Amino acid sequence: MTSNPYSDFMINDFFLKNLLQNHPDHIYFKDTESRFLQITPSMAKWLRLKSPDEAIGKSDFDFFTSEHATIAFNEEKKIMQTGMPLIGMEEKETWPDGTYTWVTTTKMPLRDNEGKIVGTFGISRDITTNKLAGIALEEARKAAERANRAKSEFLANMSHEIRTPMNGVIGMTGLLLDTELSEEQVGFVEIIRQSGDNLLTIINEILDFSKIESGALELEPLAFDLIPSVEDVLDVFSARSAEKNIDLAYLYNSGTAGTIVSDPTRLRQVLINLVGNALKFTEKGEVVVEITSESFPCKNIPPDHAWLRLLDEKFAEEEWMLLKFQVRDTGPGIPADRMDRLFQPFSQIDASITRRHGGTGLGLVIAKRLVEAMGGKIWVESWPNEGTSFFFTLLTKATSARRRVNLSASCSMLKNRHILIVDDSEINCRILRTQTERWGMIPHLFEKPETALSWLREGPQLDMGVLDLQMPAIDGCQLAREIHALDNYKNLPLILLSSCLPAKSTEANFIDEFAVRLMKPIKQDELFDAFTTALGKIKTITKSLRQNKIFDPTLATRLPLKILVAEDNVINQKVVLSVLQKFGYWADLAADGKQALEAIERQKYDLVLMDVQMPEIDGIEAARHISARLGPSERPYIVALTAHALKEDRESCLAAGMDEYLSKPVRAEKIQNIIERIAARLGSSGKFGEN
Repeated sequence: MTSNPYSDFMINDFFLKNLLQNHPDHIYFKDTESRFLQITPSMAKWLRLKSPDEAIGKSDFDFFTSEHATIAFNEEKKIMQTGMPLIGMEEKETWPDGTYTWVTTTKMPLRDNEGKIVGTFGISRDITTNKLAGIALEEARKAAERANRAKSEFLANMSHEIRTPMNGVIGMTGLLLDTELSEEQVGFVEIIRQSGDNLLTIINEILDFSKIESGALELEPLAFDLIPSVEDVLDVFSARSAEKNIDLAYLYNSGTAGTIVSDPTRLRQVLINLVGNALKFTEKGEVVVEITSESFPCKNIPPDHAWLRLLDEKFAEEEWMLLKFQVRDTGPGIPADRMDRLFQPFSQIDASITRRHGGTGLGLVIAKRLVEAMGGKIWVESWPNEGTSFFFTLLTKATSARRRVNLSASCSMLKNRHILIVDDSEINCRILRTQTERWGMIPHLFEKPETALSWLREGPQLDMGVLDLQMPAIDGCQLAREIHALDNYKNLPLILLSSCLPAKSTEANFIDEFAVRLMKPIKQDELFDAFTTALGKIKTITKSLRQNKIFDPTLATRLPLKILVAEDNVINQKVVLSVLQKFGYWADLAADGKQALEAIERQKYDLVLMDVQMPEIDGIEAARHISARLGPSERPYIVALTAHALKEDRESCLAAGMDEYLSKPVRAEKIQNIIERIAARLGSSGKFGEN
């Protein structure tokens, strides 16, 4: 058996000496008064001593500031009193010259051979470099947050400053269009209004991009009807598509849930961006939105995605569903060498000085960020001179809550009805075939009017027909006359589909030949109503819901309300008061929040249109005063009018006691909608017309 070459003494002396002499950490031993008994060379270097012996008999008070030395002394006293160590503690050491360092320290009680505590010993490791890097990183993070906040506040303020005069521009053009104007003047005013709308789009894009970049974007999952939401988006562009004579349509597969859970506002924003882009770059043909869906197993859902966690928290019982949207156009396509510019901030496909189309270059970036925030992805496919398709997916949930009225459940009147469909657009034929077959009808489709006429001369059974207005060779009006000239179809009810407004010279044809006229894009419920109307042989022209609404001068007579307008800006005063006068209301005016409170003290109002930013007392403070002074049955309905457009602005208005929030520029139809809601509320409570 080999004996140990070292004696106990040699082992203790050899290894302990090597440990103390060479360990890079600071090792020290102290007596009961926290005076150093021994320190390592690394500790001596840390204390700026020539040798470890110089520290013997001294304490932390001899090397550090009183602040740090006192803390260390108290810690060591506690260790000696309790026998409990301090392990891995982070310390900030402050030095007399004003510098400071950081260490992690472990301190233990020092015991003699009998176990009696005779002092302390410890090991400290220098972490100053890492600590300073962490502090610098934290400062950089805070600086970035401050910069983002400053940017967001700046853009919000700029949004306010721009929206205020834009309220005057757009508001006054709306009022001007309701006056007697020549055709040329109407054209000029429409250009002004369209330019104002374009400017607002740019402002909103910049504001949205700022919120996304600063992490301030918030999503709100709600259960809503998908198809009406898509139809509403297409409504926005119906006039533009009619002007360019471009077919605008949507398709959805039969398995797509009627009601889904997502953020309807953000989905609408993405669709508006993509459909608007498609129309912008398409000069002829069509723009089509196609929707498909598939179930999505829970196991495939990333658990760390904030949107998905939010959906699961609020709608835990609903089934996951992956929605896929395609926005397809027949435009010129995107050159392969410019595809990399897509989804890049402030980047244009055509950045040359001769480019035809404007914009901020932010729309697709915002769409991409929104889609990804809702658990999806977005991509593009394009073919030169053939068109472009933008695709995006969204993770949603399918729900039975608020399920949309199923028209097919009430379509016994349409079941087994034979319907003629003539449209030169293949996509419109697909849409009409899908919808009519879903209602149990028997469609007979033709893309060429000549072929349809040849088939009709054979005398097949028909209950009604749907004709497109604009077709080559034979248009819808001419085709209708030729159909009604056939003996078997003299009284055949016909429906006209049009993507543009007809010339005045052909207007009489609609009354004579068609039971119903519908404007494209085709809405499901409008189509259903048109079929039932046509089968009833009611000769009428269906007014498109997408035509501009005019002011209703009888609104005040039908819905009498006492209204106060609180607004300090003279132009905005004129806009709001003039809009109300168009509806027949003569509202009172307050130039600031103080005057508004005084007016409400004098008499009772049903509605207060309250500007938020005013001198003396602002709208928020005025709303708080009104809520505090008057009970729910006595206080007026308060609507905030503000040029600020952030979510937190809306929340602060509602928290102050306001009932609704409208961002400027304020549209006449929005004011009318509010008046109708208030009148309905007052009517149901028995208080309508009290004033």
